[in-house]
Amino acid sequence: MIKTLLFAGSLLTAIWVLPLTAEAQASEGAAAPLLEENAPTRTEWLMGASYLRWNERLRLQRNALLDTDTANFSGLNLNVEYQILYRRWGLGTGFSFGGGRANGGGNSTVVAYTRNNEAWTSFGAMAKVFYRWAPRVSFAVTMPLILRQISWLSPDGITEARSGQNINLGVLLGVGIRLNKNLDFVQELGALNAQGSTLWRVGIQVRL
Repeated sequence: MIKTLLFAGSLLTAIWVLPLTAEAQASEGAAAPLLEENAPTRTEWLMGASYLRWNERLRLQRNALLDTDTANFSGLNLNVEYQILYRRWGLGTGFSFGGGRANGGGNSTVVAYTRNNEAWTSFGAMAKVFYRWAPRVSFAVTMPLILRQISWLSPDGITEARSGQNINLGVLLGVGIRLNKNLDFVQELGALNAQGSTLWRVGIQVRL
């Protein structure tokens, strides 16, 4: 499912980039002001909504028995971002709130455990650097800090059920496509923590 959605996002990128890049580059070359390469051109605020999905390792214990399984997280993330724009690149910082549902277990054999639709919430902050490859297309590296909270219920006999960690650091690679002067499509993929958990995010941002 994730691969299908990623392919759809890449296809959308190609659809927008190919017909618009040549036209926008031509107009940019004709009308672009003479700016210093390292001088900020402007600043702006953006507000966005995105769909998140990632996995965590689920640690299980029943008395002296230990086992591991997988927890799948998905949900909605709302963010506010402040950007400093230069001629070809930019810097961004912001914060976000998120929430959703998680499913865990179902594959463990030593310690049987299954939970569905456990609620999670998060608060995050991030720093980002991006490069404007074409007038409507940019590539970014984002470093998020995510404070995530979830409580896995423990049925009788389970002494511990815990996934991942509450404080998460990551590195994400992303692409942004300007659909019009006020709306951007964004997609990011990267790793969380040293466990190698993969986080995928796709959404839109509105320029305020």
